[in-house]
Amino acid sequence: MKSLREEQKKRLIEIVGAENFSTGQSNLELHLHDISPHTGVLPSGVIWPTTTEEVANILKFTYHENIPVTPWGAGTSTEGNPLPTAGGLVINLTRMNRILAIREDDLQVDVQPGVLRKELKRKFMRLEHGESYDIMKKIKNMLDPKDLMNPGKIFI
Repeated sequence: MKSLREEQKKRLIEIVGAENFSTGQSNLELHLHDISPHTGVLPSGVIWPTTTEEVANILKFTYHENIPVTPWGAGTSTEGNPLPTAGGLVINLTRMNRILAIREDDLQVDVQPGVLRKELKRKFMRLEHGESYDIMKKIKNMLDPKDLMNPGKIFI
């Protein structure tokens, strides 16, 4: 894909704000590699949405403009999954990093796509007392009811 046209850049900035869109060389090059040995194709832009509505508007716009899109999470894939193969736009989801709900009875946590495992662990490591301890204890008991994996400790 060729570079984004000025009117395309302007529209993307309208969706997310100038601080959440870049065509800077260093940002483009950062999204050429994950931890795999693969290399992607230099994208034309990187965008950091912060809401589901912004993601929807970006995808509507890129669909109508025929701009290839590659989602980017943590960039830790070992298979090259988040690497752009046709240039286009990388949607970096790391700023969508909120824990939306903790449903203890379902052993379910609803998160935005930018929430990292270490953030979830940190949230649940208020240990010893409180809701996070109880949730982790329930999960541990479900996974290891006979306490064989980690006797006397919470398994995370």
